[in-house]
Amino acid sequence: MILQRKTILSSLRNGKKRLNLLYLTKTSYHFLAMSNHTNSEARQLYTAVEFGTESIKVLIGMAGDEQNDERPLLIGTGETRSNPQAGSEVVPRNIRKGEIHDITKVREQLRVAIEAAQAEAGVSVADGVVVFGLPQNDMTLTEVRGEQRIAHLSHLVSETDMFKSIREAHIEAVSLADNKDSVYIQDYTKCFELDSGRRCYHPIGQPSDCLHTIVEAALCSAPLYAMLSNLVEEATNVKPQAIFLPMALSAAVLSREERDICNLVIDIGAGLTSFSACLGTCFLMNHQFKVGCNQIENDIMKAFNLDWSIARHLLRKMPGELQASIVNPDDRRTRMVKVNSRAGRRERQIPISSLEKVVAARLSEILGMVREKLTAHGIWSLLDGQVVLTGGAAMIPGIVELAEDILERPVRIGEPLQLNGYRELLADNPRFLATASLLYAGIRAKRVEEAVEAIQAGPMEIARKIFAELIAW
Repeated sequence: MILQRKTILSSLRNGKKRLNLLYLTKTSYHFLAMSNHTNSEARQLYTAVEFGTESIKVLIGMAGDEQNDERPLLIGTGETRSNPQAGSEVVPRNIRKGEIHDITKVREQLRVAIEAAQAEAGVSVADGVVVFGLPQNDMTLTEVRGEQRIAHLSHLVSETDMFKSIREAHIEAVSLADNKDSVYIQDYTKCFELDSGRRCYHPIGQPSDCLHTIVEAALCSAPLYAMLSNLVEEATNVKPQAIFLPMALSAAVLSREERDICNLVIDIGAGLTSFSACLGTCFLMNHQFKVGCNQIENDIMKAFNLDWSIARHLLRKMPGELQASIVNPDDRRTRMVKVNSRAGRRERQIPISSLEKVVAARLSEILGMVREKLTAHGIWSLLDGQVVLTGGAAMIPGIVELAEDILERPVRIGEPLQLNGYRELLADNPRFLATASLLYAGIRAKRVEEAVEAIQAGPMEIARKIFAELIAW
């Protein structure tokens, strides 16, 4: 559950134009016209920016039509490499594990990605809302509580009680950033607590004399926030809104029905592994580890004495040319792949089965770290749903079977369930799902804010409206 402190800027709306989209083939998703005049208001434009270790990704979408299809429509994509190609392990990196090291180069890369997305969409990002993802680096997560006494004779928690408790917790969360050293980004509900001390995730109708809402506030260091916010604003001419990236992971890949049970979304990117465990409107845990596909490439490089670029190429060839799988049985080295060793050495062959084992070992460690973290916080036993995998590692053949063995839960590769147009522009590429979730999260956050601002009614009506928006998150 997210309550933003600041209102995201409204887009410049054109109430006399309509988009006509024609789906032809997977690669011919065409933007046809914006000239058909109607009396309806144009759908709000949104842009999401993700600063990844491997690449900077930009997605442009339009908010869904609440009268017809509420799912946002993706209309433009852009991507530029974050770091230069190199043949050795030691390379100058512009972005590393979510941290920007060369802002001048990143500024130019972001501009190129935005221009590509605008060209594909046929719109300007300056005409809409812009959001960007903040990783857990330099972020502080702090638990705070909101309290609401239950005054009813029945002593049963009502919607209004829940809303007031959430509101009090939100006020406490925002007050944490009163100093100049940190900036409030978001807060989200972790759980509710009854006066018996019992924690629950659906408090309405529960007997209690008092309801506590436990939220986690995400605060960012002021210098980092200023740097990233200014960077995005310079490239888009829009003052952007930050979103805590791990929290947003589930936004686009879980259906509303799936949110009734506890699910886990794991995004394994190039430099970071992020995960989010969510149930209903509650986020039980959002976290990141500084480990990802770059570590797998490093393992391949060291195991076979290769240059980093060759190790990277081998990992990316696994789904296609090599037809490798990390759950294949040992074939006694009957499948081989030719590689060029480090500079000055001859071409040689390495067993594909050995490559599979190296990759499987690191992925097993990463998935095990996620399970251990959730177990240590008492959350693992609550996971009665499934595990959804996103990020570049989700493309590695056999990862579903490996994850099911380690996590002992049903596992699937993430799909853009809450977005239209994703497959037409990006096929089934799971690398963009975190960015797509950022886009969807920005739209949902905006709608929550508009619900609070627009309703001129009593507390019960406000509570119902906001709760309905949050359930739809």
